[in-house]
Order: sequence, then C-alpha cells, then structure tokens
Amino acid sequence: FDFDHPDAINFDLAIETLKNMKMGKTVNIPIYDFTTNSSMKNKSNTIYGANVILVEGLMTFYPKELCELLDFKIFVETDSDLRLCRRVIRDMNERGRDLDAILLQYCRFVKPVTYV
Repeated sequence: FDFDHPDAINFDLAIETLKNMKMGKTVNIPIYDFTTNSSMKNKSNTIYGANVILVEGLMTFYPKELCELLDFKIFVETDSDLRLCRRVIRDMNERGRDLDAILLQYCRFVKPVTYV
C-alpha cells in the first residue's frame, strides 16, 4: 500500500479537524493502525483547541484548502538517506514491519516520486 500517495490521506477530515481546532473546539482524531491499514474502531485521541497548533506530515501543503488554513509554514528537507533510516527504524519498531517489506515499499512508491 502506498502510504505516501495523496489518496492515502483523508484530507477532508484533516481540514474539518483543523478548522474546528482553530475555532477552539475539542476534536477527536482517529488512531490509525498501520498493521491493519485502517482506523481503530472506537479509539481516538482527544485534542483541545489552542492558540498555537502545529501540523506536521507528508503533503501538509498539498491540498490548497488545508494549506490556506496554516498561518505560518515551514518546510524542512532532510537528506534522503536519513529519511530512509528514520523510516526503517520507525516501521520496524512502531509498525511491526520487516526490513524487506520496508525497502520494497520505499523502492516501489517513495523513491520514484521523491523529486517529482
């Protein structure tokens, strides 16, 4: 599965959630289970509205409507070798994936579009 493709992200939910947070509302953010490739049923993180909200992640600037909700934008580009190392460590430790699957996914989906 290509987690790095825009279709893998629920931008409508992200936009709605960020709008509510900016209005000071409390929101519940679903917890995603990478081992089952789905949101965990009846499990979420409760987040309270605040004056400062940090949004990070892949394609945060991609959908125009989401990008327009951000008051300040910072992009940090990390060396591709370091990104791969971080991905391997995260996926093995937090997502229970094996090295071969991680490298296959990286070579098939991530690396080909890194500099598109």
